[in-house]
Amino acid sequence: LSSVNPNEKSIVFCANQAHAAMVRDLINQESDSSSVDYCVRVTAKDGSIGDTYLRQFQDNEKSIPTILTTSQKLTTGVDARNVRNVVLMRPVNSMIEFKQIIGRGTRLYEGKDYFTVYDFVEAYKHFSDPEWDGEPIPEEPPGDKPGDDEPPEPPEPPEDDEIDPPPPREKIIIKLAEGKELSIKS
Repeated sequence: LSSVNPNEKSIVFCANQAHAAMVRDLINQESDSSSVDYCVRVTAKDGSIGDTYLRQFQDNEKSIPTILTTSQKLTTGVDARNVRNVVLMRPVNSMIEFKQIIGRGTRLYEGKDYFTVYDFVEAYKHFSDPEWDGEPIPEEPPGDKPGDDEPPEPPEPPEDDEIDPPPPREKIIIKLAEGKELSIKS
């Protein structure tokens, strides 16, 4: 909990429904939030209350619930656009499932320019897909670019006839454990 902004929406993928309940209880005990619904469990066993929690979580105007724990239910078909943290606390045995879980963080939302994956089970080690991952983008060491010490000049506004089409989609770099990186085209 100390590694994340406590107000950012997060999904925690647990080993099973009992594990999801235990993790939910631990998060609620350790969080500074006074809301009993700060972290909730959403699994197949939770029925209509789980569906209600999920709808509230998906509503970007609501801040509670902030964290969802689940086992299998939220790997696919969940459009929660402002998820900033995806937490893996269970093994993932399929590359498709791994991509679907990571995809929970890739939804676009105004002002969202990143998400973080916390992979406590090192699931990324089991999957390599260069076509999906893309080529690694080499990092430039800080201070090697001219003007690094000075703020950039604001650009001149373009004339109406000078407006270019939008640039191609960029790669998103996800930093993984042990210095590994995962690239996703945005």
